[in-house]
Order: sequence, then C-alpha cells, then structure tokens
Amino acid sequence: MILLTGATGKTGFALAQRLSRQGTPFRVNLRNSEQANRFSGMGCDIVVGDLTKPQARRQALAGVEQVCLILANFEGQQATEQAIIQEAAEQGVQRVVKLSSIEAHPDIKARIPQSHFQVEQSLKASGLDYCMVRPNFFMQNLLANMPSIQQNGSFSYPAAGARTAMIDIEDVADFMAAVLQDRSLRDQSFDISGPEILSFEQVATTIGQQLGREVAFQACSAKDLEDKLKGYLDPWQTEAVVELLSDLVLDQSARLSDDFEAVLKRPPRSLQEFVAGSPAFN
Repeated sequence: MILLTGATGKTGFALAQRLSRQGTPFRVNLRNSEQANRFSGMGCDIVVGDLTKPQARRQALAGVEQVCLILANFEGQQATEQAIIQEAAEQGVQRVVKLSSIEAHPDIKARIPQSHFQVEQSLKASGLDYCMVRPNFFMQNLLANMPSIQQNGSFSYPAAGARTAMIDIEDVADFMAAVLQDRSLRDQSFDISGPEILSFEQVATTIGQQLGREVAFQACSAKDLEDKLKGYLDPWQTEAVVELLSDLVLDQSARLSDDFEAVLKRPPRSLQEFVAGSPAFN
C-alpha cells in the first residue's frame, strides 16, 4: 500500500491517475471530504485528516509500505514533512519517495527549496529507504501568465537573463509512478529536467508561435511581482514565490539531467510539445 499525500494538487492528482491505471494499491489523504468525488472510480483508499496533526498522520500511515510525499508549499511544510517521516519510521514504513526541487541545496536562500533541502536531510537520517525526485521549474507554472498574455501580449518575472530547463508535470507524474513501482531504486536522488535550457525570451517566442501572435517576456522587479500576488496568496506564500522566481537569475535550474531518460527510456516532453497540447494555448 502506498500513501499519496497532496493528491488534490496538479502533480499528486496526475500521479493518482497513473497509480489507478496501473492497478497499484494506494491511499490518498485529503484535508476534507469535499474533494473525495474526484477519486471515485480510482479504486483507492481515502482517509480524511490534517497531516499537521499527529492523529491524522497515524491514521494515514497505518499499514502503509511506501509514502509518496508531496505537499503544497506553505509555512508549515517543512515541519509537517519531517513529522510524516518520523511517524513513517515509527510505523515501519519501508520507503519514502519525496517530491523535492532541483534547487534544493545547502546554500540556497529561497525558503521553498531550502525547506526541501532540510527535509531531504531528515529523510536521509531516518533510516528509511528513500528516493528524492527533484524536478526543475514546472511548465504548468506558465499557465498563471495567460491573463497577462491575453490582455497585454506579455508576461513578467523578476528574472532578467534567467534560464531554466523546465519540465512538464505530466512527465514528473510518469517518473514518480515508475519510481514507486521499482523497489530496486533506493537511497537515490534524481534530478529531472526538460530536454532544453531556455531563456524566458525563448519561452515567450514558443508561446507566441503557438498562439499565432507576438508574445514578449518583460523582466520586472521583485516588488512589482509581490504587488501582483497580493490578494491571491497569503503573505508567506507571496514572499516565497517572489524569492523562488527571483532566484532563477542564479541559474540553479539552468541545467540538464539525463535521470529522466535513464529511468523511463524516453526523453521528456519539450516546451513546444507542452504548449501544443495544452488547451490554454490553443
């Protein structure tokens, strides 16, 4: 039995669909029962509880062999993931597969990848078998820019000159499903990226070619982005997203990895394939 956390998010739900198609026994933990109908027909167990609470963690982990650890970014994410790992070790879970970040390293300042790094260290010290899946910038992040692209023909990040080898969430889900199936993969970290390193100017050109109109990337200040996000995200999330996008200029995500192809025996999807197949760009 696999416990899948974060199953209502983009990556988690895509992974749940794959586990269901594979016939893999799995359980999803939901914060409330309102979204349970999304999983009807998947053949999975459903438990409802807040994983920041000890009783919910005990209930979710009962009888589980593997944990697929995916949580949304929030202020208590690091502490919650570390508590899940501790409870997993106490309950005799065999392996944890954690969704991390390609930017997770000891010197990173942005709080989201720094949190991932700290959780990785806790998992390595837990005695559990583990796999870290460390994806690059998600192509789906671009979808939040569609209102600006439609209205202004442009989008903005505080990332002048930044480059990234972005990856499709659908590929991330394929990769994680494969890792969960292959128990021989243990105590490894996988950096997974798209097939090409692109500037955001090149990203804008690719989107524009698909839309049949000119699209421009315009670098903005961190303050400009913070002002745009206020009202949509809470203060912690706003600051975290601004930090993350501002750190793209450090080129930490401007690197390719062959880990994806080594496991799945196929290349990851390109940005051109992503925009061609996305309803938002068609």
